[in-house]
Amino acid sequence: MTVLSAFDENHTAVNLSDVARRAGLPLSTTHRVLGEFERGQFVARAADGSFAVGEELSRLGRRAPEHGGGQDEDPVPLTAPAFSTEHCEALTV
Repeated sequence: MTVLSAFDENHTAVNLSDVARRAGLPLSTTHRVLGEFERGQFVARAADGSFAVGEELSRLGRRAPEHGGGQDEDPVPLTAPAFSTEHCEALTV
């Protein structure tokens, strides 16, 4: 989750080095985790090599109840701003 927290409203496309720095993880670990997330479509890689939130993560986010409200009829997209809180409850699915 710390890798995903590297994405926020000001950092929607982040390169590998910046993700590692922002997540506080070694570059090799970050590369491995992003590779797994990319295979699962949780992140997507742009032509310039940067990473962004992927379709599968966005899809899961659309199914999440509104943070604090807990009502299924009010889904909130799980986009980069949700990761800036670094709270697991913002990732409820």
